[in-house]
Amino acid sequence: IRNTRNATIKNLKTAGTITSNYLYMAGIVGNVKGNTTIENCSSSIALHSGDITIIGGLVAYGNSDVTLNISGCAFTGSLTIGGSYKLLGGGIVGISNKQTNISIRDCLFAPSELATQWNKFYTFVTDEVDKFSVTGCYYTQDYGTVQGTKAIALASAPASLGEQVKDYCMLKAYEGGIFFDGKYYVADSK
Repeated sequence: IRNTRNATIKNLKTAGTITSNYLYMAGIVGNVKGNTTIENCSSSIALHSGDITIIGGLVAYGNSDVTLNISGCAFTGSLTIGGSYKLLGGGIVGISNKQTNISIRDCLFAPSELATQWNKFYTFVTDEVDKFSVTGCYYTQDYGTVQGTKAIALASAPASLGEQVKDYCMLKAYEGGIFFDGKYYVADSK
């Protein structure tokens, strides 16, 4: 989706490949405006560009005065960027206007490949916005400014997983991790 305004996006799974030099590129929405909710969505899209400025695993850009709530979502695709001009990127949200209010809850950033040379990259969302929160979120690869909890993937549930907090359908959130696509993502003790 290129642009949305006051949208609710639920129960969506995207896959495939996007190769573009467009200003905004993302696994679900390029540019959000107004009050936007994204819940129980996943993207395994391979995002590739030779020269791009803003990229996000799920959302590339949040416009002025946006309230963006993302919960129970996962990005497992790839981010490969070449070319000479790179500005900002995020594993879930690329960048937003300073007046944006962003909440990311119970999400997973587990890219299959990261091959970028960013000026700035954030695991979940740029910290240049005035109001943002990252709660109950896990990532599998250190890259740029890390947010959330570093995780390892396990085939069976560990004792540290705890009680289930919320069942989003595609993703299940627990006190000590996330279950997604047949794997348990829990804190990496290393």
